[in-house]
Amino acid sequence: MSGVRGGAWTCGTLALAAAALAAWFAPGAVAHADGPSAKASRTLWYEWFRSRPDLRPPKVRVGTAASGVAPGYVFLAGIPAVHPTAHRGPMIVDNEGNLVWFKRLPQGAAPADLRVQTYRGQPVITWWQGRFIPGGFGCGVGVIADTSYRTIATVRPTDQGRYCPDLHELQLTPRGTALMMFYRRARVNRRMLLDNIIEEVDVATGKVLFRWSAAHHVPIAESYVTAYKDRSRPFDYFHANSVDQDADGNFLVSARHTWAVYKIDRNGKIVWRLGGKRSDFRVPADGRFGWQHDARFQPDGTISLFDNAARRGRFLVRRNSTAFVFRLDEARRTVSVVRKYVHPDRLLARSQANFQILPNGNAFVGWGEAPAVSEFSPGGRLLFDLRLPPMAPSYRAYRFPWTGRPAEAPRVAAVRSPRGGVAVFMSWNGSTELRRWQVLAGNTRGGMRPVATVTSTGFQTSHRVTTPARYFAARALDARGQVLRSARSVAASG
Repeated sequence: MSGVRGGAWTCGTLALAAAALAAWFAPGAVAHADGPSAKASRTLWYEWFRSRPDLRPPKVRVGTAASGVAPGYVFLAGIPAVHPTAHRGPMIVDNEGNLVWFKRLPQGAAPADLRVQTYRGQPVITWWQGRFIPGGFGCGVGVIADTSYRTIATVRPTDQGRYCPDLHELQLTPRGTALMMFYRRARVNRRMLLDNIIEEVDVATGKVLFRWSAAHHVPIAESYVTAYKDRSRPFDYFHANSVDQDADGNFLVSARHTWAVYKIDRNGKIVWRLGGKRSDFRVPADGRFGWQHDARFQPDGTISLFDNAARRGRFLVRRNSTAFVFRLDEARRTVSVVRKYVHPDRLLARSQANFQILPNGNAFVGWGEAPAVSEFSPGGRLLFDLRLPPMAPSYRAYRFPWTGRPAEAPRVAAVRSPRGGVAVFMSWNGSTELRRWQVLAGNTRGGMRPVATVTSTGFQTSHRVTTPARYFAARALDARGQVLRSARSVAASG
């Protein structure tokens, strides 16, 4: 695009530019309680654990029990704090909705896009971490953690002073690079824009290996968003929300505000547009999409995306959101719908969301603004449905196999009852190999002995023992009964 002039884009200026869209991440409503009792926790959308009082993660609930689902856990990030005392952070849950792992982030920080990837040949979890900015933006960094949940890399370009990594993408490549997004101000024909920058960044050094600017390649006229009358007010005309890469190094970029998906080669040239005002393909009526998210190349040559179909108050494409799989005939410039997935409740997600095709062919859908996560059979049958706190969505949701071996030790708490006996509470944040707990008790820390062995039940397991002992501890056992790690002993309270 001619007449483009760029400028520095910082977190502070982003906040000013995005004021018109301040409701993108709305906090959730929640019932209040006077204290974190077991009875009260059933009415709240956050959890509290006696053995981990420092963690108060969002609570999820199973709507449709898992049946025929792919192996793995559910990965969530971005859920707003649902109570003034609740915490925010990336989290993993199982098919019963039980917490597996939660990382409490500092006050004011938020996560997005938690998923399993491969870095230097090893499985890792990655997420974006930073500050959400009203309007659907973010200013932060990418985080890579190993199977013990220790951070092994923080991803940012070396010129971060110019561009602050946005929340919408952190995808690792086999080359040790990361695909990321940024925003900057750009003046085009005397109008101020929010320009989307797509970059490929070397994780180890922060060196930028590829950079693409929407303002240099996509005219403002392609946007479905009405420009501000005040030409000095930055106009978010493109709003990229995903970037993917194929084996040849081509990029696939989804732009929410142009209703289009762009294939871009390594030289930055737009190879084709799918959807939008200048589509290079004839899209059938049952495959039309708008305000979409998460466009991905698939191994079989198809393309998947999540069609939001609507934006707050404007341009309703259809009355429900749909996860699509398209097959493109690049020679004939035609598109066919291979598969599509619609929630039985006809959910409409006006923002956020993603669509993951699992190795067994199942479809996993995070419904974004509609706070639900679902898994479908290839034929579209609902196999699993998870409900998140009201008005508190996870920007994306995934299913992945994962083996977590936490670096931190298990925790134990013991509470003496006035009516006799001691309730022992045990947890190990992030362990996926834990199967049973061995409870130990004694009058001295060095004189404890096993008094019970119980099955692990969810994030925290509790067991009542009848003993006058002063001190208690626990050992985490695997499926074979081998000790994985021991919790530090504590004195019984109460």
